[in-house]
Amino acid sequence: MKLREQTNKQICDENDLPFTIITNVVEERSAKNRMRATSNLIAKALIATLGPYGSSTIIQDRMGRHFATKDGYDLMNRMTFDDEVSRTILDLLRTTASNQVLSVGDGSTSAIVVANALFQALTNPERREEFDKIAPKDIIDILNDLSEKLEYGLRQMAKPVSPDMHELDIIAAIANNNDYAAGKTIADIYRKIGQNGFITMDVVDKKDKDDYELKTGIEWERGWVDPVFEKFADQDGKVIYSEKPKVFITNSCLSYDDLEMTLMPVIKEALNQEGSELLIVANDFDPDVIQFLKNNRTKHMQYNSRAPEMIFTAVDIDQVTKEGRNTLEDLATLCGCKIFDKVMTKQGDAFAHPADYIGRADRILITKKTTQVIACKDMTDDHRKKINSFVKDLNNKIEKLQKIEEPTKEEDEALYEARRRVSRLTSASAMLHVGGKTLAERMTRQRLIEDAVLACKSALKYGYIPGGNLCIPKYLNANREGLADFLGTKYSYLPIDKPRGFFLYFIDMLTDTFLESYRAVLNNSYFNEDETEEVIQKCFDEGKFYNLKKHEYENWEETEVINSVDTDIQILRTCISIIGILSQSNQMMTMNFDANSQIYKDK
Repeated sequence: MKLREQTNKQICDENDLPFTIITNVVEERSAKNRMRATSNLIAKALIATLGPYGSSTIIQDRMGRHFATKDGYDLMNRMTFDDEVSRTILDLLRTTASNQVLSVGDGSTSAIVVANALFQALTNPERREEFDKIAPKDIIDILNDLSEKLEYGLRQMAKPVSPDMHELDIIAAIANNNDYAAGKTIADIYRKIGQNGFITMDVVDKKDKDDYELKTGIEWERGWVDPVFEKFADQDGKVIYSEKPKVFITNSCLSYDDLEMTLMPVIKEALNQEGSELLIVANDFDPDVIQFLKNNRTKHMQYNSRAPEMIFTAVDIDQVTKEGRNTLEDLATLCGCKIFDKVMTKQGDAFAHPADYIGRADRILITKKTTQVIACKDMTDDHRKKINSFVKDLNNKIEKLQKIEEPTKEEDEALYEARRRVSRLTSASAMLHVGGKTLAERMTRQRLIEDAVLACKSALKYGYIPGGNLCIPKYLNANREGLADFLGTKYSYLPIDKPRGFFLYFIDMLTDTFLESYRAVLNNSYFNEDETEEVIQKCFDEGKFYNLKKHEYENWEETEVINSVDTDIQILRTCISIIGILSQSNQMMTMNFDANSQIYKDK
């Protein structure tokens, strides 16, 4: 017997020990079984939430407050287990699924459900012989190759959102638990702010119905620069909110040498002004500067002991591309401050005139991946005139570029960039006040509306596809022969007796596991299991899709059930990431070690 297959007890018996040595490493067989069981328990809890007929879960938080949610990720975020090994598996799945939520809002529940179904199929003891000769790494390589083919195929199927954005009414409604009124509100906002705009949420205002107001703001795809800032995010660890913060902007990398001549005077000036939060935006930060900001986040500055607590948050911004440099310039214009430039700024200017380098914002929202800055409502007349003058110059540039009869690629890109800049400097953002009779109801609805906003944003950027959870299995089923031939050629070196037959079986297994989320959607409605399989088969055979909202079959290309193509792609990626973690892990170790726990003892 191989050493890795021996139990602790067997090893101790061979060495004439009258007792078994217990370690904090969970035995391989026990670890795999626990992974299977934990994954199944998580999927069981989430699967009931899928689809328009999915059920809500009543949650009591740590403060004793109660609310209901139908959001799978929200539910998983609050799940726990009574042993550290299962909690570790839950944390891994939760962390992997969080990228799905941050990217497209919707689909994290489907990703977990599909990943569980695939993991159960790959590790099923009854099917062990089929995968015995293939290493887990080969399985992951095969899945990654299929993923590339699938992503390409899905993007080819995607359609762009129409100029009137009518598709967003449906996409937002579906992501928001089929709330068509809220879906229309979100779509209306995007029709006004354009595809480059962004929407922020408010649940504090006591409003019975959803309402919104247009604002001016900028968003870029960079988040907090250090994980420590995540500790200061909201209770879900997703967003840092900052009200009425000061802003310091530089296109340079902040080094420790900059602290005395640049950052210290700015901090001192910020402390003398109203408010106690400072957002520092830079091209990059030296580790010493980040450490300084972390150490001083909740301390008084030594030169102003009576000042209120200064809270720092640091984010970076791309300065390599022209788009990134334009974003920085627009941000400074919006916040009403100068950009500190190590090369161009006169030495000592920030020390002598620190107020010139401090901007103001109404609100800032920072996640792991993005930063949003909303302009002040009460900006001075002088500040507003500068913005209007800047926008006027951009509009003149747009007018000149539009007159070019045969523009070059560079001129087309310049026109697009100028329009984007005007949009965000005028009214490219909106504050959506979430409606509800109680705070608990508004908080519950906020989570669904956030998903809907991200789903719309993704559709505007990547396009949309029909069919919801049925799209990936339908593509696999339609292309199974070609995919099997491709895999058979690439992996001809694997010790398989009948390669093509094996890969056809593998693709059928993958198709079946990706159907699991659509099965759940149907099973949560009025169909029994046999009827569900009949619906799926008819959809495959006749190119149909069953619309639960209308209770009828629709032609695949004409169905109203649509979503961002990137939702399906992120489901695919998340699923394979989870399989990669679970299938290649043969044992587990925990530092929260309890020798009396049955987990560590041989069965």
